[in-house]
Amino acid sequence: MENNVTKTVCGVILAVAAVVIILTLRDKRDRRAPEIQFPDTETIYETGEDTAVLLEGVTARDRKDGDVTYSLMIESVVPRSDGESAIVSYVASDSSNNIAKAYRTVKLRKKPEYPPGENPDGSDVLFPDDVK
Repeated sequence: MENNVTKTVCGVILAVAAVVIILTLRDKRDRRAPEIQFPDTETIYETGEDTAVLLEGVTARDRKDGDVTYSLMIESVVPRSDGESAIVSYVASDSSNNIAKAYRTVKLRKKPEYPPGENPDGSDVLFPDDVK
């Protein structure tokens, strides 16, 4: 019977030691996501334009990895109901696969639509049959 008590006590001690080791190792992992920072300048985005303009001046820094701006991506551009602005969603990640998400509002300019046969300057388009 004394042998069983000894085995039980040893088992409990080993289990507690294992939990302490796991918690200690777990706390050393990088769990903090990068921080996304935006420039102070106002950004104007024209619908249909390459979203790369929305990344200009935006940076991402991580406490462990440093500059992770290379990981920045545009997740979405959602026009607001006012038709004059849009919410842009950005994501960035670090080497520990921590993901940061940030949002900002940009001015929205709609790309002008021209009726068929009209140039952007308002002049008529000359089709080959019209040219003499």
